[in-house]
Amino acid sequence: MFRNQYVGGSIPFPGPSRRRLVQNKEKNQTVKGTTISASEEPSIETLPSNCFVSIRGWENQDEALEFSRDVISLTKVLSRILDLSRLISIVIGWDYTEALASVDCRDDIPSAAPTSNQYGQGGAMAIPMVRNDEIWSNVVIWAGLVQQLNQPDHSDHKLALQTFVHELVHVHDLRLFTRTYPGGWRAAKPRDGRDANLQPIVNPCQSEYSAQRRSAWAAPENGLDLLEMLGKVMNDVEGQIRSARLSYRVYGDMDK
Repeated sequence: MFRNQYVGGSIPFPGPSRRRLVQNKEKNQTVKGTTISASEEPSIETLPSNCFVSIRGWENQDEALEFSRDVISLTKVLSRILDLSRLISIVIGWDYTEALASVDCRDDIPSAAPTSNQYGQGGAMAIPMVRNDEIWSNVVIWAGLVQQLNQPDHSDHKLALQTFVHELVHVHDLRLFTRTYPGGWRAAKPRDGRDANLQPIVNPCQSEYSAQRRSAWAAPENGLDLLEMLGKVMNDVEGQIRSARLSYRVYGDMDK
């Protein structure tokens, strides 16, 4: 049904879908069978009108277009709960490396590469970029992780939804940071060498914890598993700190 390359490239779907969104009495949002719980009256949609979905490597163009419409509809609903006002695009592709490379970060930030380390292989990412002195985000996901996003009866639907929400929480958190940091995001610079070494450790851990905790409701069992993995990462950091302290005592240099 699928192949790695689709002649014609991506299928952009600009602007919001006109598909009707249904609300039940509990104020839950439902899109294509997916229910998003909200404890309060939903706020206005924050998704920009020019945000688009790009589906790459999908063999059937009609299926890809339908999928992109479902994705944008779901994103609109989630934008009532999350601040997605600085989301430029959502790229979903079967060739994850190619999908990442398709995001044009211009000269602001180097092109992203798939995450790969001792804990696993990454398949989804929120990529920041600077436009008109503001930080925007692009979400890129390997299609295999979310292809059941619009199939609520499929056994992998909850995992697909959790993956999708997880990446959108990254977008929300970055927007919250840029709106609230004293002096603006450009003022967020390390205070000293210690801070410069701590930030690359602390910031990703905090970001992943936030995204995983806020998306765990979609697939609680998997959410707990990933939080346990994050806990392992934090424990490993303790060992890395001890090693760094020893190196500093030997060399007296924070960069060694």
